[in-house]
Amino acid sequence: MNTQISKFLVTGLASLMFLFSSHIQADNGNEVVVNGHHVRLAFKDTVRVGENEFNLQLTDAHSQPVIIDTHLEVGIAPDSNAEKKAKQTTQSAQSIEVVLTPIGTAGEYAGIVPLGTSGHWILTVHFSVQGELYEVNFPVQVL
Repeated sequence: MNTQISKFLVTGLASLMFLFSSHIQADNGNEVVVNGHHVRLAFKDTVRVGENEFNLQLTDAHSQPVIIDTHLEVGIAPDSNAEKKAKQTTQSAQSIEVVLTPIGTAGEYAGIVPLGTSGHWILTVHFSVQGELYEVNFPVQVL
C-alpha cells in the first residue's frame, strides 16, 4: 500500500513540475525546430505596449550555433486571425521590422520591438543556412 501511495505522489509531483515548467516556458520564451535548426525566442520581461527587449538564438540539433549565410530578418505584425475574431481592423496596417545585434557567441542576437498596441501579434524570423531560406513564426501576446 505504501509503495502505491509513494508512486502516486511521485507521479503527481512530476506532473505538477512539468505543468509549472511548461507555463514558465510559454511565458518567457519559445523554441521552434525547423529542418533541424532550433530557433529560440526569449523576451527579457512580459511583453507590453512600449519597447520590449528580446534575445534570439539559433542552434543545430547538437546545440551548436547556426551560422547564418546572408539573410537574417525579424518582423512583427498583428495576428490577422486574432483580429478577425476580435473584429479589430485598426492594427492591420502596422508591421514593424526589427534590427538585430549579434551578442555573445555565434548564433545569438538581441533586438528591441516597439509595440504601440496590446493584443495578439506574430513575430516572424527569416534566416538562411547553406542557401536554404527558412521562416519561423512566434505568437506574442502583448499586454
